[in-house]
Amino acid sequence: MRVITIKNPTPVKSPFTIVSADYSSGITLNVEDSTGFKANDVILVGGTGNEKTESTYISTTVPNATSFTIAALSHGHSTDESVQTILWNRFDIQYKITYTGTWTTLVAADDLGSESLFDWSTNETNYRHGAGDDTYYYRVRYYNSATDDYSDWSTAITGEGLSRVHVGSMIEEVRRNTKDENEQKVSDVSIIKYLNFAQDVVKSLQKKWPWLQAEAIIDPATLALPSDFKRAYRLKYNFVDGLTSHTYYLKYLPLVDFENKYTDNNASESDYLIEYTIDTINREIKLGPSPETTTAILTLVYEKDIADLEEYTDFTVIPLPELLISYATAKVWKLKSNQEEYESWMSSFSDLLQVLDQARPVSYHPRTLKRYQGRNFGGRMNIVSEDYIE
Repeated sequence: MRVITIKNPTPVKSPFTIVSADYSSGITLNVEDSTGFKANDVILVGGTGNEKTESTYISTTVPNATSFTIAALSHGHSTDESVQTILWNRFDIQYKITYTGTWTTLVAADDLGSESLFDWSTNETNYRHGAGDDTYYYRVRYYNSATDDYSDWSTAITGEGLSRVHVGSMIEEVRRNTKDENEQKVSDVSIIKYLNFAQDVVKSLQKKWPWLQAEAIIDPATLALPSDFKRAYRLKYNFVDGLTSHTYYLKYLPLVDFENKYTDNNASESDYLIEYTIDTINREIKLGPSPETTTAILTLVYEKDIADLEEYTDFTVIPLPELLISYATAKVWKLKSNQEEYESWMSSFSDLLQVLDQARPVSYHPRTLKRYQGRNFGGRMNIVSEDYIE
């Protein structure tokens, strides 16, 4: 059995009102002030953390000054309970047994069954998949039953759940560190912004981190760069044609030098390629000379960009997630006007940043070798190219 934990949508801060008369049943909900609410708004009655809190939606009837026409609620609600809008009131869950398998629907939000409702008594909803396994892959998306709109699917995660590098796990750690488990001081959106800023600090160091190295097979028909490409290290070329098989690294030329060299658009094509360059504007690789066929296998060794964090299931590639957590924790304490805690966590952030910065970066090219050409007054050193070394 697997338990899928789904983060509940955060209510929108405005508009906001309260119940003005006890509700027991029916399609009329009396409120203090309906300003800002409109037809087809999904509303949350009762506030997050209350046992009888539930969602409904305002019908196509435009709200009047002091009441809503709603889809009937299941519980009674007392005067002064909060009424807020939420973007989503249900969820879909899909799973697949293997990474390359086909997604299967586990919970369908548009069936409008009770199993796709959020548990508003806490900040998250747990769904149990009896036949699930920790090797299965799961993904979730939100649904608005009033407008029939869906959010994007979350990033797929295994049945083992969120690890320490996932956004959802880091947010929980920040909240524990700042004693803000009930989201009283700062929203998840703000914490995610802090996590991203900490990532940006790491990006600014401009190191060739080993944990960002990747390989990708380049389609010779399009020569498109990988979506997470930041910069190239080398390009391996393998041409196979019958009994012919050649594998070697192409020489890199800066884009300006490459375009100056290959200005003749009518030059003959060849499958014996020599050089390449990276066109970052058009997100593609250029080869010199132009390949005659598209049967070549091109393998790009490159540095991945550090992607922004957006969803709870997104994860950081930085091997020290505590770095991000420390910075976000410091910023929350700053909001809570606790200077001592802020300085302590910023000190932790600086220490972890120094640890990461001092980690030995990987060199993806051998050091330049020199070949001695004899001892005489006119003697010289000839530089041996990296292509020769390889």
